[in-house]
Amino acid sequence: GRLGFTTNVFDMRFRDEIARTGATTPLGYDIRANVGKSYRRGLEFDGTLAVTATLDLGASMTVSRNRIESYLDERTGITYRDVEPILTPSFLTAQQVTWRATPRVTLTADSRYQGRSFLAPVGDERLTSPAFHVLDGGARVAIGSSTLSIYGRNLLDRRALPSGDVSSDGTPRYFILAPRSVDVTLMLRR
Repeated sequence: GRLGFTTNVFDMRFRDEIARTGATTPLGYDIRANVGKSYRRGLEFDGTLAVTATLDLGASMTVSRNRIESYLDERTGITYRDVEPILTPSFLTAQQVTWRATPRVTLTADSRYQGRSFLAPVGDERLTSPAFHVLDGGARVAIGSSTLSIYGRNLLDRRALPSGDVSSDGTPRYFILAPRSVDVTLMLRR
């Protein structure tokens, strides 16, 4: 029909999970450690709506609670309890609008939001990647049997820090979201 909706409840429990600690080796490799017991629990929603024969809306959302029961930082000897795993935001959402303007032209807009996530499993608010929102969009044009696609990423040129790690001295380091960019693809068919 015109409306589609799915939901999923998840409860993933781990024992002796080998997880990233947020630290890296001098060569840039992730350091991992056994974090004992941990879990990821939450809800996922996904919905689509055909507003008209040419206009579709879509949205998805994940809300979760993610925890490491106990984590021993071997470098400092400190044991952290009930902390969030790294780079595991508790809230994610995405929306999409697709408009088939003509039988040969399709326009899309994609929006996504990622909540704050920790860079180290120590519960320190200073070691987080802040929440961010990004808008992408594009057009696809059929030319005979070929297709021209133009897709823009980070159209609002947002400064975002979606990932990162922690240096050996405890300083957060971030991987910066790429600035506005455009991909152009021409697919030729015989």
